[in-house]
Amino acid sequence: MSKNFVKPTIEEIKIYAKEVFPQLDAERFFDYYTMVGWTVGRNKPMKNWQAAVRTWKRSYEERYGKMEVTSTENWKDKYHKV
Repeated sequence: MSKNFVKPTIEEIKIYAKEVFPQLDAERFFDYYTMVGWTVGRNKPMKNWQAAVRTWKRSYEERYGKMEVTSTENWKDKYHKV
């Protein structure tokens, strides 16, 4: 990790995501980046976790289109066929 990077808590991710990507599963985001050692790309240290949240949002919008739903449950029903 970068010298200045501070790993966020799940609660911090939830608070930030509420503003920019309410449908984000904060636990999944946290677990994923914990698993990969808070790195991005080819094992480069993460510098900004908020930018990673926005990148996840863009990836989902590219895959599923702009999201119009506001509740996590509706979004999961619409986009995640389990």
